[in-house]
Amino acid sequence: MKDLQADVATVPLTVERPSTRAADYLALTKPRLNGLVVATSAAGYYLGVQGSTDLLAMASAVAGTALVAGGAAVLNQVYERDTDALMRRTRMRPLPDGRIPLAEATIFGLALSAAGLGVLATRTNLAAAALALATLVIYLTVYTPMKRRTPLATLVGAVPGALPPLIGWTASHGTISIGGITLFAIVFLWQIPHFMAIAWLHRDDYGRAGFPMLPVVDPEGRRAGRQAVIYALALVPVSLVPTLVGISGRVYFGIALALGVALLWLAVRFATERTDAAARRLFFGSITYLPLLWLAMIGNTLVVTIHELPAINASLNALSTVFLLVGFALIRARRIPQHRAAMLTALATSALFLVCYTVYHAQVGSVRFTRQGFVRPVYFTILITHVTLAATVLPLALVTAARALKGDYGRHKKIARWTFPIWLYVSVTGVLVYVLLYQPTWLF
Repeated sequence: MKDLQADVATVPLTVERPSTRAADYLALTKPRLNGLVVATSAAGYYLGVQGSTDLLAMASAVAGTALVAGGAAVLNQVYERDTDALMRRTRMRPLPDGRIPLAEATIFGLALSAAGLGVLATRTNLAAAALALATLVIYLTVYTPMKRRTPLATLVGAVPGALPPLIGWTASHGTISIGGITLFAIVFLWQIPHFMAIAWLHRDDYGRAGFPMLPVVDPEGRRAGRQAVIYALALVPVSLVPTLVGISGRVYFGIALALGVALLWLAVRFATERTDAAARRLFFGSITYLPLLWLAMIGNTLVVTIHELPAINASLNALSTVFLLVGFALIRARRIPQHRAAMLTALATSALFLVCYTVYHAQVGSVRFTRQGFVRPVYFTILITHVTLAATVLPLALVTAARALKGDYGRHKKIARWTFPIWLYVSVTGVLVYVLLYQPTWLF
């Protein structure tokens, strides 16, 4: 939940950027950072499950954690609005730029935090809610003010930054145990080399705002490099613990070892060279390391039966819907690189759904809808339009993506006006078809 995973500016800042109110409120929640929270809390929940995974309970746990993270991000920006105005990479945020009133942002942040805590307390368990509350308190009352006083704030901030996977684990497992603590330790250690790279790249900005980050108080970068190496080195053995405690298997062990050594090598290069190029390599290496580690950890435990594919398909459609809406908000805010990343992720998610859908129906065939009454014509209307438009949207999405990647933005924009609503409809109705066919009690 901490802003250690802040964006690295790889392109010049656009000072004048059209914006919408909805996009500004979304920006206050730091959606890219919140994406990390969603991913790590979902991974923690899945790995902590004893038995089969309840997707609705998992969605509640992840949503509650994301709401608390979003609320914390908003309230952090309320507190740091003056220093954000001094920094090149943050001065165009909604609060320092004056696009959102302070009172509205405060109410918004408090409402998100309260909603998230309420969801966790009522839909998961009190232990998970207590961890989320601890995250909020440490982040806002300890880390945020400490950030202006000492470089040690980085270590303190790594605590709330590492709690989401433990929250997810506790929500599904019921208690805080060695497995969840291991996931917490991995993310805690990972954040330090990750942030040392960011702090080095933005050292002038941090110095201008008065934040005593290590590259600011030690301009030569020796201390930042040493910290990156120490924590990357500690991460190597800690990342192997999931195999030792039975969370994952031997394949994960080998992948984690290779990833850990690669990240350590990048940290050593940064410590010895202390250049922007080395810091940038460490940054991109770190953001590659974590998702690959999670995928390896989960993949080595994942045994999917054919009868679980419909639920997976519905989850993929739901994820695609989220990425599409985030991509839409980002393009309205003229955040082109982020929009592109969101839409390509949505395309990959939808493609994976298509593979799973084909495999399932090739093995099982069609599934009969047995319910009678008014819901029957509703179901078949949704199903027919879903299948018809799904066949249409696939080539549309591929052409739209190809135009964007080639830089043909005029044609891309024209095609995207058709692609987006059709794609969104197909993703949403994919979830509805699953609910009506396999989980009708969720609606009736």
